[in-house]
Amino acid sequence: MHPHSAPPPATARLGLAVVFATTFLELVGVFMLSPLLLLQLKAQGHSTALAGLFAAAGWAGVLGVMPWVARLSRRWGRRRTLQLAAALPVVAVAGFMATPSLGLWFALNTVAGMAAGLRWVLAEAAVAEWAPPAQRGLWVGAFETMVGATFVLGPALLAAVGADDASALTVVLALTGAAALGSAALPQWPNRPEDDHAPLGLRGLWAALRAHPVVMVAVWLALAEPALPA
Repeated sequence: MHPHSAPPPATARLGLAVVFATTFLELVGVFMLSPLLLLQLKAQGHSTALAGLFAAAGWAGVLGVMPWVARLSRRWGRRRTLQLAAALPVVAVAGFMATPSLGLWFALNTVAGMAAGLRWVLAEAAVAEWAPPAQRGLWVGAFETMVGATFVLGPALLAAVGADDASALTVVLALTGAAALGSAALPQWPNRPEDDHAPLGLRGLWAALRAHPVVMVAVWLALAEPALPA
């Protein structure tokens, strides 16, 4: 697909279907995983303060990866980067199942947060580019509504399975594994020409903040809020 041309309708439909399905599965798994691990930490006798730091580590991963999404996607391509974002939670969940090491749990939780951040940004961009131009707002709105629903559905699924059930992590592994497998069906998704000249990393973040200060502050507050103490 030439970067100047719109994707063929069949490619766009496939891309939207894969992005919606895999994002839903991955985020339901991630938001089921977070409270499950916190409950397990409390059951092991760890303090509330440590559990709070553990929860913050995941959101630190989300916030920390945001300035580098453009650099990573430019180096590896957006399709491969989104597939990486789908694979990392599977690795993290397997690590949680394999070891009780608290230090490794912190590292894996941060990695899972980084994957969620990559997924969030790249999937939004994919929906905006693959949606029919006249319906772009409708598709992006539907995607954001779905993402918001995963914040509720993940914990609700945990409540249905039971945090004390040994199969809970297996359910998370199945959800994230299905998202990773489904991501293999992503169609080719080349960078736009203007992406090659956009500032990257912290320079790009600063440029976006200067160009759209109100939007950027609102986004960062929305992302940081779940990590703030109650």
